[in-house]
Amino acid sequence: MKNYRNSVIRAESKGFALIATISVMSLLLLIALAMLSLTTIEVRQSNNTKHQEVARGNARMALMIALGELQKYTGPDQRVTARAAILEDPTGGSPIANRNWLGVWSTTLESGNQDWPVIGKSPSSGANSTPYTRPGAYEDLRHTQTNLSGGAWRKELRKTWLVSKRSSTLDAEVALDTGDKNVIEMLGKGTLGEDISALSYNSNKVLVEKVDVRGEGDGAYAWYIADNNQKASIDPLTDVDLTDTAFEASPRANPALVKSGGATPFANFTEDAQKHPGKLITYLTAPLTQGDVASAQDLLGEHYNDLT
Repeated sequence: MKNYRNSVIRAESKGFALIATISVMSLLLLIALAMLSLTTIEVRQSNNTKHQEVARGNARMALMIALGELQKYTGPDQRVTARAAILEDPTGGSPIANRNWLGVWSTTLESGNQDWPVIGKSPSSGANSTPYTRPGAYEDLRHTQTNLSGGAWRKELRKTWLVSKRSSTLDAEVALDTGDKNVIEMLGKGTLGEDISALSYNSNKVLVEKVDVRGEGDGAYAWYIADNNQKASIDPLTDVDLTDTAFEASPRANPALVKSGGATPFANFTEDAQKHPGKLITYLTAPLTQGDVASAQDLLGEHYNDLT
C-alpha cells in the first residue's frame, strides 16, 4: 500500500511539472510573437516616415525648380505667356493634347546680333541692318520673315513649356501615355470632379512627365505652372453693372460670361457671393456662398482652368 501511494505522488508531480513547462513555454512564445509584431510595426513606421520625408523633400525641390524656371524664362520683359490652347485652330478641329500647358514665347527676333521686336519698325538710322522691309512703318515679322511665316513662329519663338519634362523636345501637341510609368496626372478628377464628362475631362486635365531623382529609392518629382491672369476672378470685390462688357471694359473679369454647354451657370454667382463674403476664403470654399453647394462645387471644379 505504501509503495502504491508513493508511485501516485510521483506521477502527479511529473504531470504538474509538464503542465507548468508547457504554460511557461506558451507564455514565452506569446512574448516572442508580441516582440516580433512590435518590431515589424516599428520597421514599417520607420519606412513610412522615410518615404514621407523623401516625398516632402522632392516636393520642395520641385517647387524650387518650378520657381527657377519661371524666373529664367519669364523674367525678361520681352517674354509673354499663354496656354497651348492658343495654338488650336479657331475654326474647329481637334484640341491640342496638352492644351493647358503654359508656354513662354519671345516677343523679339534675333537678327544681326541684336534683338528686334516682332512687331516694330526700322529706326531712323541703320535701317539696312534691321529685319524690317518697310522703313518708317510698323511691321509684323511673323508675316514677313521666312522662318516665322506660315505659323512657324509658334515653335521658332517659343522658349519652353513650364512643366516638368524628361526631354527638352517635349511637345504639347503630342499626347502623353497615361500608362507610361513616367507620366503623372497633375490635374484630374480629384479637382475637376468625379462626375465630369469625358469630353470636359480630356479638355481640362493636365499630364506631365516625372523626373527621377538620382539615387536608389529617392523617388521622382513633377510640377506644372498655371497662369491665373488668364482666368476670371470669382472674388466679388467690385460690382459689375454691365456684365456684357465685363471682359472688355472692366479691370476685373466677371464669371457671369463663362459658358458651359451654351448656358451661363455663373450668371448669378457674384450676386450670391456678395451675400456671404466671409465664406469666400479660397477657391475650395467658394461653393459655400451659393444656394446649391453641390452643384456649385461641380461647376467650379469643371471650370478650374477658367476661374480663380
